[in-house]
Amino acid sequence: MNNKNQGKNQLEIIKFFLPLLFSRKNGHCFRYCIAGFFVISTIALNVLIPVVAKHLVNTITNKNAVYAFAVIFIFPSYGLIWTLARIVSQCRQVLMFRVFQRCTRLLGLRLFEHLNALSMNYHKNSRTGAITNSIDRAQEAIPTVFWALFFVVIPTIVEILVAAIILWSLYGFFYGAMVVAILVTFSCFTFFATQKAVKIQRKSNETNKTVGSYIVDRLLNYETLQCLVINKSYEINRCDDVLKNREDAMTHQSIVMNLIGIGQAIIIGTGITIITFVAAKGVFLGHELNISDYVLISAYLIQFADPLNMFGFIFKEMRQGLTTLENVMEILNETPEIIDKPEAKAFIPRKGDVAFEHVSFAYEGGNKILNDLSFTIPAGETVALVGQTGCGKSTISRLLFRFYDSTEGDIKIDGQNIKDCTLQSLRSSISVVPQEAVLFNGTIYFNVTYSVPNISQDEVDKVIKMVHLDKFIASLPDGYNTVVGERGLKLSGGEKQRIAIARALLKSPRLFIFDEATSALDTKTEQAIQTNLIEISSNITTLLIAHRLSTVTYVDKIIVLDEKANIVESGKHQELLANKGYYAQMWEYQSQNHS
Repeated sequence: MNNKNQGKNQLEIIKFFLPLLFSRKNGHCFRYCIAGFFVISTIALNVLIPVVAKHLVNTITNKNAVYAFAVIFIFPSYGLIWTLARIVSQCRQVLMFRVFQRCTRLLGLRLFEHLNALSMNYHKNSRTGAITNSIDRAQEAIPTVFWALFFVVIPTIVEILVAAIILWSLYGFFYGAMVVAILVTFSCFTFFATQKAVKIQRKSNETNKTVGSYIVDRLLNYETLQCLVINKSYEINRCDDVLKNREDAMTHQSIVMNLIGIGQAIIIGTGITIITFVAAKGVFLGHELNISDYVLISAYLIQFADPLNMFGFIFKEMRQGLTTLENVMEILNETPEIIDKPEAKAFIPRKGDVAFEHVSFAYEGGNKILNDLSFTIPAGETVALVGQTGCGKSTISRLLFRFYDSTEGDIKIDGQNIKDCTLQSLRSSISVVPQEAVLFNGTIYFNVTYSVPNISQDEVDKVIKMVHLDKFIASLPDGYNTVVGERGLKLSGGEKQRIAIARALLKSPRLFIFDEATSALDTKTEQAIQTNLIEISSNITTLLIAHRLSTVTYVDKIIVLDEKANIVESGKHQELLANKGYYAQMWEYQSQNHS
């Protein structure tokens, strides 16, 4: 990417996020007006300080009656103006702090909402740690970029230009032109030099994301890591390699940015040297300038040298912030694959019959998982899908819930094509219990009532008894208020699964999907829950996805899939055994291996 395109890209990033400052949700129009007044006041006061210093020196060096009288006003004014300028600057910071924090909040909310709207494919192909790292850094970058731009860079440039005009009007073209030349040279050097550092900064950001992703992944999989890594130094060395890459990238970035800082210092120093030399020469000769004029010129140069010198740090922070915001902009520009059609209508729950009509599906870039699949689940019946691992059983449940859309064919519930229904209305009518239940890091009560937070305690207690969790919860010191830990790690697999089932039951759906929902339970508990599930699902359409055939012997119909997701037979358990076909072979194999 060339410098022109990089500059354009930076402007696009600023334009993309600028509406956060002026969003109606921000609601700080009055603060902006006052902050603008403070910015103008600060500029005026800073420009006035050297002028007062000039008159102060004149007063000291000309001890006549007129100047003696002026001392009463001029001497205190220098300190008062300097103090007032700093007070106004601090008030501006106090005033605008909430505005930038509100922007950070709006960005976080927008990202959270957008990430939840993105499709399953995006989340499967993304690194959670990298995303959270980008979000954290972006929320820091918003105040950094916009504060630096609107309250440091632009005001400082305006102050320097005003000073150049004053010097030009008082002392001629040379002084004003030299100040402008310093500013232009400094700005051009900084712009082009930081553009050259873009790749280094991006690499630094990438290594930061990699570190975040690596550590989050290892912490989430702590138990697996402990079980698999016999030699702990192996994982420690891998972590050290990742951290070393970040160390090298950050060090390289620091060297480059400090070299840029050296270049900036040379530009400022050269300009100051030339102007002060010419001014001192004029004072020495005595016919061009006096000592107070030299003080005025020097005061302007010194006053603006520090902010310009700080521009190196400020531009580095802004560049890093813009690179981070660019990463976030890419996330926000991701388009959800599964969205409501413009004419989508709310799903209307009725009896709950389900129909797959010539459905085919393939994951992105993969082979077909389902090919021309057709079957029905009559309203109120319980149907089981069984077959070998990898035959597409879980894919069918994901298609029903619209985590993915079929590539061909239609899926209908109560005669309504699910692609024509809004996602929220469809998903609110379906309860899914996955094979691996994942809980939020909250209380048991929070996890059970997540989908229906305002439900009565009696309803919760009823469902908890149905899934045989009542005695377990009663035995806990904090009962329902027991915190389950990250992903529910403080609970056993069976306890997590029962909470997930209870959560699904409380939703009171028109369609239940149990995807190996009892696979983590012991035989006794599994049989007890199955008995209750029969009662629960007696009038609700239920799809059971199972590998263990012993869990589906009671259902109204069993649909048997081969390894290519073709329906090879269907019927009740006893009928399929009598057929001595594919199902009977699976039953015999499992019976022998579990006897």
